[in-house]
Amino acid sequence: MTPSVETTVVECLARHTGSSGAGSIGKDTALRADLDLDSLRFLVVLLEICQTLQVEVESLDTAQLGSMRTVGELVSLLESGMART
Repeated sequence: MTPSVETTVVECLARHTGSSGAGSIGKDTALRADLDLDSLRFLVVLLEICQTLQVEVESLDTAQLGSMRTVGELVSLLESGMART
């Protein structure tokens, strides 16, 4: 069974930020303020998530990428990208 988009995002963020995963990362978690995720680390995480979920980065709305603030927004963006792939 394939893990959900949210599970994949949380696990990847936990690996890259040192957070303890689902217990500390939820949909309302702020990428920059709560996880201290700068733009370079965000890109690394995004690429890993896209590779894991087999989502083409080009299918993502780049305007939304620049204004993304929370884990929930990232999950929604990836789900919409999966629907386009």
